[in-house]
Amino acid sequence: MKNNSQHRRRAAFTVRAQILVSCLALCALAGFGSLPADMPASVATNAQAARNLSPEQQANGTAGCPTCAAPGDAEPTHLLAATYYSLRAGVRATLMLNNKGPQPLDVQPTLFGLHGARRPVPTVTVPGNSFRELALRDWVGDDESFREGSLQVTYRGADLLLGAQVYLVDAGHSLVFEEKFAEPAVQFASARLEGVWWLPSHHCDARLVVSNTTDTMLSVTARVNGTSPRQREPQEFNLLPHETRVLDVLADLVGAHGGTLAEAGGVSLTHSGAGGALLARLFIADAAKGYSSWARLTDPAKGKANTYQGAGLRLGSVAGERLTPVVVARNVGTSATTITGRIPYTLKDGSTGIVSLPALRLAPGDADTIDLAGALARSRIERNVATAGLEFEHTGVPGSVLFGAQSVSRNLNQVFQVPLWDIVAQRSATGGYPWRLDGDTATIVYIKNVTNRAQQYFVQLNYAGADETIAGTYATGLKSLAAGQTMTLDLRALRDEQTPDAQGHTIPLEATHGQLHWSMRGTENLVLIGRAEQVDTAHGLATSYACQNCCPDSFIGALASDCGIPTFPTDTSQLIGREQDQDCYGGVYEYAVNGFFFIDWLSFNPGIATVDGNGLAEGQSAGTASLRASWEATEWRSDLVHGLCKWSPVQALASAACDIATPDVTFLDAKLVGSNRTGEFFYNRATLELAPSVCTGERFAVKVTFGLPNYSTSCCHSAADSYVNLLSDNKFEFAPSPVDGTIYDFFGDEHPPNVVLYLRRKANNAGTKSSLNITVGGAISKWTVI
Repeated sequence: MKNNSQHRRRAAFTVRAQILVSCLALCALAGFGSLPADMPASVATNAQAARNLSPEQQANGTAGCPTCAAPGDAEPTHLLAATYYSLRAGVRATLMLNNKGPQPLDVQPTLFGLHGARRPVPTVTVPGNSFRELALRDWVGDDESFREGSLQVTYRGADLLLGAQVYLVDAGHSLVFEEKFAEPAVQFASARLEGVWWLPSHHCDARLVVSNTTDTMLSVTARVNGTSPRQREPQEFNLLPHETRVLDVLADLVGAHGGTLAEAGGVSLTHSGAGGALLARLFIADAAKGYSSWARLTDPAKGKANTYQGAGLRLGSVAGERLTPVVVARNVGTSATTITGRIPYTLKDGSTGIVSLPALRLAPGDADTIDLAGALARSRIERNVATAGLEFEHTGVPGSVLFGAQSVSRNLNQVFQVPLWDIVAQRSATGGYPWRLDGDTATIVYIKNVTNRAQQYFVQLNYAGADETIAGTYATGLKSLAAGQTMTLDLRALRDEQTPDAQGHTIPLEATHGQLHWSMRGTENLVLIGRAEQVDTAHGLATSYACQNCCPDSFIGALASDCGIPTFPTDTSQLIGREQDQDCYGGVYEYAVNGFFFIDWLSFNPGIATVDGNGLAEGQSAGTASLRASWEATEWRSDLVHGLCKWSPVQALASAACDIATPDVTFLDAKLVGSNRTGEFFYNRATLELAPSVCTGERFAVKVTFGLPNYSTSCCHSAADSYVNLLSDNKFEFAPSPVDGTIYDFFGDEHPPNVVLYLRRKANNAGTKSSLNITVGGAISKWTVI
């Protein structure tokens, strides 16, 4: 193929050229931008050297964690309780345990029968940053005395490290109830509980479940508003230690067997114990229609503000059924109150807006619905809404108004409840959620900005492998969320459509479950709320899960990218600053920070390379330049006494380097072999247009010629390595010789010397990029590409 006087050489490629190749006629032209360089991160000097991650710290998950106990330290014991479980009438009861820390966590569950009998079960170990789902039937077996009752779990560890939830599913009737475990000693302050209900029809069955969480007897008084006939006098009864009762609201509390429940009403309880001694929930169901909902009874004394917000109000249609949004409110205070509200929304085209809701005035003890449907009809935006949230204020004292929100299909089979939270009463703007995509189940994540200014957040999804350990991650990168708006992540769509994350990674199609972590970034806590919704519309089942971490993520380290492959004078490189944060349980996360806040970029050697305020470095002369990036970060610490998270500023410092080389090799031209198509080099970059036939996948050759200073025939014979690079998503691929597998030939003894590359178009028009890198130089090189 070559003249025998020519010698085939494979030399050390150490001066770079870039060729952008594009097809005519049959393929779209490629853009003429620079090839994105690899971005090796240079670990920065940290303002606090003690925060560097040692192998021991990485292993135990406590590195730089302001609120985590070190190994060997005494860890507090936490008791979490749920009101009710049932295994009767075809109901499937599942306990979900969600470990948000990086280390395995031992959890001790205990079952209590309806009459308070105790049944310990084996300790459950939950892997780090993972969750387990446990069928209660496996623990109960045929023991009739434990087919209904209550649950408690205990663990030793950090505050809010474990999230627990029990699910009751009657798949045959499309009924589902969920209950997030409460920590009685923390979440209740008084002996009073209040609840509100909403009924879609008079055919609904309403039951109140009450459970004694203590080892002593309780006296309970129950008052009901919203029944016909009315309750004549409060119902009083006693609960044995750990006893659970399931009470029909009409028959057992009102004493009416033929009465009716109002569309909106409520239950008030007082008891003889301390705060948290009694748990109670309302269960609403219409089994014939497949409707089910629940309402937890809360302690008004824990209210801290008169504002409530919810993330992820569903509008439009689901499974071919139009949804109607409903919000019910109940005044449990001693004076009249006025409620105002709005629906902040984002349309499918990205535009945002607000639907104002009519004001509602409630007398003490009254309950009523707020007209969302009418307000939305007047706005005419419902069919175009991509995501929405809820916001309410009332004129009463904190904790004096209860809310319930849901979207219901016309046939009542699809029900999507939206928890409404007292924002100030929350712990932190962060969360850790389990997710599942098995069978017909999808997981939707909602994060809402509850302030009137933009906020920043970060999301990372871990997916589990066959052994239930973390097999990989998917991270969105740092994002900004507009004032009042709600972000939606459909995890099934992200996986099935293979949407890349900020680093170009995708969720494997075989991934079915894992854990998702998110946190706000900044100096303000309680600026975001979030939840995960698990939905099976084929069977009319939907549940919600929300669990905060003890505090937002804290800064632990800063990094910055180098200029990458050595560049020449006048070449530019975009430097990227990256921040490493750690959650309060020891998990570490990383994201790019360019464009989100001010970064102070500085070159210590501006004569070699300069850098502007956006991190764009430009080569000036040969040498190595040291650069620095600096920005303000935040560290969060937990005040366990007051239940608060406190922040302090931290200066993030990251270093970078730019190697600027002189062009010992000057590239001359790039030619499509066998044609007259030639691209001339300018600053070692050339654009070469290919023939239409190249788009058919035929093998073709590109010849690149270059000049060497002080040329001699031995200049390139001591080669060590070669460097010819095609990006993985290139439109072209190497076409090996059928004889010896050659993909490029180097001719250092020709005049001028040259390299010939053998390429072909990928099948099925695959790929999006059309750039290739060649680096040559041989023995005269002063630096080496790695």
